[in-house]
Amino acid sequence: DDSDADNDQSHIIELTSGRDVEGVDAGVFEPIDLSGFVFFDNNQSGVFDAGEFGAGSVFVQIYEVQGGGPCPGARGPLVDEVQTDATGEYVFMGLPPGSYIVQVSSASLNPPGPLFGYQTTTPTEYCINLTCDFDPTVEDYDFGFFYDCL
Repeated sequence: DDSDADNDQSHIIELTSGRDVEGVDAGVFEPIDLSGFVFFDNNQSGVFDAGEFGAGSVFVQIYEVQGGGPCPGARGPLVDEVQTDATGEYVFMGLPPGSYIVQVSSASLNPPGPLFGYQTTTPTEYCINLTCDFDPTVEDYDFGFFYDCL
């Protein structure tokens, strides 16, 4: 950690043409979009295959990892909650680098949620370390569900 920041505030530095300034750190990052699908996994393969359908209106949550990470780690504060579209896709946009836990909301799994009674075929949550050199579009953190009618 080479940062000289001590209070999360920016400082104004005036630069004029031809002047060199040393000893000033500036950190920038490209925001990261993280996405995936919630789907009905008819063949219980854990993979969103052709012929399977996305689950719309499902709430997906993203949390910080407690203490800033890295993964694996305990769930920290809620960052955002989004709802899947009609194709089952969810997107969290503009995330800064960090460690996150993504999961389907319990409200979608319990009555009267759209996935009540369904079984999972994929992990129920993902812990993801997003770093500055990560692709700015992160995909395929999918959640599969099937209904066992036996």
